[in-house]
Amino acid sequence: MKYSKTFTFLTILVSILLAGCASTTSPPPAETSQVKVEASATTTAATPSQVQDDGPWQVVLQTEYKQPMRMAAFFDENTGYTSGPQANKVHYTSDGGQTWTKAESSPYCVFGLNIVDAQTVWLCALDDQGLSTDGGQTWQITDGGQTWRIGPGVGGNGCLLSFTNASTGWILDSKKLRVTVDSGQTWEDVTVPENDVGNIAAISLRAPGEGYVLDFDGILHTTQDGGKNWSSHILDLEKYEGLKFMPIALSTATMRFFDADHGLIVLNLMSGEGETKVVALHTADGGQTWEDEVVTNDIGNLHLSPDGKVLTITSYLNSSTITVFRYNES
Repeated sequence: MKYSKTFTFLTILVSILLAGCASTTSPPPAETSQVKVEASATTTAATPSQVQDDGPWQVVLQTEYKQPMRMAAFFDENTGYTSGPQANKVHYTSDGGQTWTKAESSPYCVFGLNIVDAQTVWLCALDDQGLSTDGGQTWQITDGGQTWRIGPGVGGNGCLLSFTNASTGWILDSKKLRVTVDSGQTWEDVTVPENDVGNIAAISLRAPGEGYVLDFDGILHTTQDGGKNWSSHILDLEKYEGLKFMPIALSTATMRFFDADHGLIVLNLMSGEGETKVVALHTADGGQTWEDEVVTNDIGNLHLSPDGKVLTITSYLNSSTITVFRYNES
């Protein structure tokens, strides 16, 4: 039974990764459209079998989305975005998922979403990247001829983003880690630890020269000089015996650092028998030591809000389900 569950789960993941994308050449912006979807807001946790209801992470929103969706990202309980596989564009909501507006000018086949603030969102797609500075209503995209046009080969399958503001951020694709400080008008390469971009699970840029890279071996790498030098710390996951970090090209981990000492990592763990957990790890000493707690057993694509208080999980096994958690320190 456990073997069957694991096989089914991995089959679903493979199909997500291999899902074909239609042409990413976006048409001219059109009128946005709104669709009503089933949604429910709650201040209580989900069933005990899925959520650690005695922990600091509390479910504040659960919503169902009817269109194909790869991942969702919420800024708070009200404002969120979804990106879909194939030819599905970005949708956004400002009422906790009760209604969704389709952003016609956004790129297709989005893999990475990064909320910077209430009005600013970056995304990366199979061939295009996009920036919205009006909360998702309109997007600047690469085929529109803007001066910040990004050259070919940036983005793609499994791309990751981390931006400190609308102009400064990292983008990781299958080839390189790059940094921009001018909203993508120019990009410079960043040297990654061991020059192995394929082993990177999550990235976090806190300032132009200060960044963090988490690899699939559970090692956190830190740079203070834009990638010229790196220091490393190993995450201690021994207490979750039998559960391993998942080396897949989806948002299987998410990370935010708030200053040189304080940071948060959330990651999916899975055993060979199909047991799963989403685990949050906190550091107050730059990654030398960590405190941790289980958020839920329902793993999925992960996104952390800029302040680290809001965690969005798009379920792997039911990709129409979005669960939003808020961290309560008390």
